[in-house]
Amino acid sequence: MYGTVSEEGKVEVNFIYEPPQQGTEEILMLLRDPHEENLVDAIAAGLGMRRVGFIFTQTITQDKKDYTLSNREVLQAAELHAESELKEWVTAVVKLEVNEDGGADVHFEAFQMSDTCIKLFKEKWFETEIGEDMDPKLSKMNKDVVVGGKDVREVDNDFFLAVVKILDHALHNDDGIDASFISLEVIKGNGKQIPHVVKLWVEHYEKDPKPAMVELLTMLFEACGAKFYIKEELLDETDVDDVVVALVNLARKGEVEDYQSSKRKDFKNFKENIVSFWDNLVVECQNGPLFDKSAGVRKASILALQNLYDVDDNVPTLSLFTERFSNRMIELADDIDVSVAVCAIGLVKQLLRHQLLPDDDLGPLYDLLIDDPADIRLAIGELVYDHLIAQKFNSSQSGSRGNDSGSSEVHLGRMLQILREFSTDPILCIYVIDDVWEYMKAMKDWKCIISMLLDENPLVELNDDDAANLVRLLFASVRKAVGERIVPASDNRKQYYNKAQKEIFENNRRDVTIAMMKNYPLLLRKFMADQAKVPSLVEIIVYMNLELYSLKRQEQEALRSCVKAIKFCSTESQGELKDFADNILKNLEDELIAKLRSAMKEAADGDEYSLLVNLKRLYELQLSRAVPIESLYDDFVRNLHNFRNVDDEVASFLLLNMYLHVAWSLQSIVNSETVSKGRLVSLLSKRNILFEELEYFLLTPSEEERANKYANHLVCRVCIILAETWCLFRQTNFSSTKLENLGYCPDSSVLSKFWRLCEQQLNISDETEHEDSSKEYIEETNRDAVMIAAAKLVASDTVTKAHHWHLEEELCRSDDRAFTGKSFQECKDLAARLSGTFMGAARNKHREEILKIVKEGIEYAFIEAPKQLSFLESAVLYFVSKLPTPDVLEILKDVQSRIENVNTDEDPSGWRPYYTFVDNLREKYAKNEDEKEGTAVRRRGRPRKQQNIEGKRLFGEHGSSEEEDSISGSDQEDAREEEKQNEEEEEAPLIHSLKASKLRSFKVSRDENKGQARTGVSKTSGASN
Repeated sequence: MYGTVSEEGKVEVNFIYEPPQQGTEEILMLLRDPHEENLVDAIAAGLGMRRVGFIFTQTITQDKKDYTLSNREVLQAAELHAESELKEWVTAVVKLEVNEDGGADVHFEAFQMSDTCIKLFKEKWFETEIGEDMDPKLSKMNKDVVVGGKDVREVDNDFFLAVVKILDHALHNDDGIDASFISLEVIKGNGKQIPHVVKLWVEHYEKDPKPAMVELLTMLFEACGAKFYIKEELLDETDVDDVVVALVNLARKGEVEDYQSSKRKDFKNFKENIVSFWDNLVVECQNGPLFDKSAGVRKASILALQNLYDVDDNVPTLSLFTERFSNRMIELADDIDVSVAVCAIGLVKQLLRHQLLPDDDLGPLYDLLIDDPADIRLAIGELVYDHLIAQKFNSSQSGSRGNDSGSSEVHLGRMLQILREFSTDPILCIYVIDDVWEYMKAMKDWKCIISMLLDENPLVELNDDDAANLVRLLFASVRKAVGERIVPASDNRKQYYNKAQKEIFENNRRDVTIAMMKNYPLLLRKFMADQAKVPSLVEIIVYMNLELYSLKRQEQEALRSCVKAIKFCSTESQGELKDFADNILKNLEDELIAKLRSAMKEAADGDEYSLLVNLKRLYELQLSRAVPIESLYDDFVRNLHNFRNVDDEVASFLLLNMYLHVAWSLQSIVNSETVSKGRLVSLLSKRNILFEELEYFLLTPSEEERANKYANHLVCRVCIILAETWCLFRQTNFSSTKLENLGYCPDSSVLSKFWRLCEQQLNISDETEHEDSSKEYIEETNRDAVMIAAAKLVASDTVTKAHHWHLEEELCRSDDRAFTGKSFQECKDLAARLSGTFMGAARNKHREEILKIVKEGIEYAFIEAPKQLSFLESAVLYFVSKLPTPDVLEILKDVQSRIENVNTDEDPSGWRPYYTFVDNLREKYAKNEDEKEGTAVRRRGRPRKQQNIEGKRLFGEHGSSEEEDSISGSDQEDAREEEKQNEEEEEAPLIHSLKASKLRSFKVSRDENKGQARTGVSKTSGASN
């Protein structure tokens, strides 16, 4: 930059020379040409000018929020400053920034590099090699320097900058007074120039308010003795509190001059001149900015006043000004320019906060509650809430109310007082509600509003008008809470909301529904005959999330009833009803699949509620019919894979629906006459994926997970689904058929994990099960369901009989005491039922397995004897009775040998089960020996009836002659039929010998165990109908 330097040290720039250069966003490289620069210097000298500074531009994309100049720019400026040897050398920066309208604003700032900076540069203290990883707002030194009393090597760039005031060439008047800023010299002088200076400043302010305001504030800071400067572009963002703190810190450091108490001659009239300056400024503003034709000027003056009224200490000195212009401030609240009006309403709020306006003057403002511009209405709404409802500006009133002054009941009561003024016009009521809604939390206190309408609070009494207005308020507030407009918009454009807003609306909808769930019927019942209130109450249901009722009301039974009814109409009815039911089912399936897709997207964002509800519905539907969810199967798997921390109940129903889909697919293949290879491959793939997901959950849960009820439920689901799926695909179902590839047998490691989980679930306490007895689907996830699933595996030969003990031991196990009471009896019942599977010829067929069970049971019972000897009596004894005599004798000898050299008299009660067991073995052995010695050899099983049995032998000696006749031919046929049944019983598989009703509910047919590959959907326990 080229120009002149005055005797007072003021630099005036007249022209700029731009040397050749290459630049990037961060680096400016000057390609200096000494010859060309000498020519420019010569031209400037001929014009009476010289080189006075360096100017460069920061681009619009540079993010300079954390610093003014980068370390590279500081080095470049210091180099040129040191080269010039000019003390007044100026470094100027031109900044381009994006404004609110998307255009570019140009900001101009001037600095001088400090003497310290130039000295350090000349002495080569600066590190000139700047790496890419260095912080650009810090300059690095080669040696330690002292900054703020500390030795550092990295210095904030702002430490080297001194702000230079910028003067406008156009603003010099004939008197030689520089009117671009108000100089402290004017205040220090004789005061004669103050009126003229103030007038010039006002003119400057009207042309360019922001720099004029910066200059005024700078002069005021200097008048207070502080050298403090606010950057022009940061004026609107500057917090008054931050300025006060900065000034206080300067005072603490002793960097503030006390001009008012100074004895120097040039400060003789300083205090009087300050007062004179302020009075002149007030007079000039009377017909100035607040009345200006330019909306920008009016707005700027209001913002300036807001900054002044923000400081409580300024209020007393502004009292005269407030008295003169308060009416004008209120008038500006209805300014033709909306932005001016909104700012003026904010200014009125400040006056109310300082209690500078009487309430009687606010009447015109309240009329703006129903004004057209929404911004003005909302600004007035905030004022009404702060002043009349929350009463933030009236400490005496709010303090006298005690702690209840901020309660929802109090705020709603004050709101109803306002609405009474508009009771005759419901539309105006809605406008007022819309204005205040954003600021009044009590309008979202649904429980409080409902309580007031139901007269549950004896301290709140509503007349009929208040009740009508409160119903209007409730309805309008519900609509606002879910994103609906309650006041027509001027543009009538459709509203669009971002993801966060939609989430807020859904949460509000949920809160409204929960609050209304129990009270909604009460409200309708109370106001049913009131035509003024009931329409709004009825319409509220449109804005509620009715799906929440499904969770709160436990819809399991309702769902099953609906599915049964629709299925009955679809399969048993005829004509139009059948067609209608079929369409309903088809639409229901399509809608459910669509909802599941949407719910899985919501679950990815963390909201799993909708997914759980729709999975339950799909489960209930799949229990009765096949649903085409092939396209969803992979999505279910992805949900389980991607979100391993998914809620346990959600995981349970994902697995259940996958299992049911596989089961229906299997039934479809089995019932088809021809099966394509593609269908088989698809089924095998789905089955294997299901097994992989189930086996993931086979890991034994931790203690924390066991404390979680849903964790237990998930474990039960996994055990039951695995057992059901293994039974469906067991190899005996498909051996020697075209579908042999579908046969499956789990490996031993998976079986081991499965049995451990079953044992854990069977060991859950009665108290835990009782706590969950009222929950949905609990009958499908209790101990009985797990036991039945495990027993089914054993009974259907899916796993070996040796796995009986996984059930027996866990059910009968006791930690520190012998088996007694309920646990003992349950163990006996289970052993009786399981041993009952070995009947007739099955005893010989499975002799080795029975013997293994007995021996392993004895081994377990003698662990830490006599602690677990009750297991002999409660479990092992029932299986011993199924063994032949030689095996009984062998077992008797083995048991007796175990107590050799053991003194059983030390604990007679503990060894009692042993002696009971031995006595029973001896009795069993003796009984079998007696039977061998008899003349007639008895068949195993039930004795056959003899043909032609005489009546006398059958019924006794006193029968009539008719009774002595032989049994009729029909009786003989019955006897033959029974004999045939006994023969079949001897050959029957074990599954048909189970007596427990729960096991029979699985309906395992004889055909299954005869090798025929007919199969159907097997429902999990508790879900059968």
